[in-house]
Amino acid sequence: MCPLCDHWCDYWDLRETCMHARTTYLFDNNTTVFFAIFMSFWATLFLELDTPQRFTHRWDLTGFDIHEEHPRPQYLARLAHVQRRTVNVVTNQMEPQVPFWRVKLPATILSFSIVMLLVALAVAAVLAVVLYRMSVLAALSVYGDTVTNSWGYSLHNCHCC
Repeated sequence: MCPLCDHWCDYWDLRETCMHARTTYLFDNNTTVFFAIFMSFWATLFLELDTPQRFTHRWDLTGFDIHEEHPRPQYLARLAHVQRRTVNVVTNQMEPQVPFWRVKLPATILSFSIVMLLVALAVAAVLAVVLYRMSVLAALSVYGDTVTNSWGYSLHNCHCC
């Protein structure tokens, strides 16, 4: 086969790539898609069906009812300065009402801004890959008289082909 570079590379046999092709086919074949689908369903079923029952038994939460739980003392201590109180319809007790403008709004803005930052980062990464591929294709189209294979090296200087 033709050398991979112009100056320092030597000619190479096609059979040298057989082991690499076999190894690549081991991980990159049509059954990989079915394996990925099977693993996603299996993991979801495992997490939904097995884990809650095991932890419920191990942590002795069999009599746990979310509606009967009272607020944590640390949470009530943080809200001790709040004057406005409302009746909890589940427990029928007076509880402090969390102020929207001083507690809930800053936490919501912080969470929303972090999510938007991560979404913008993902979009920027996709755009960077697209722009990179477009620039490489534009650079390769300048050399229209040469043939370029999938590895990106040119066969223009190859005298064996």
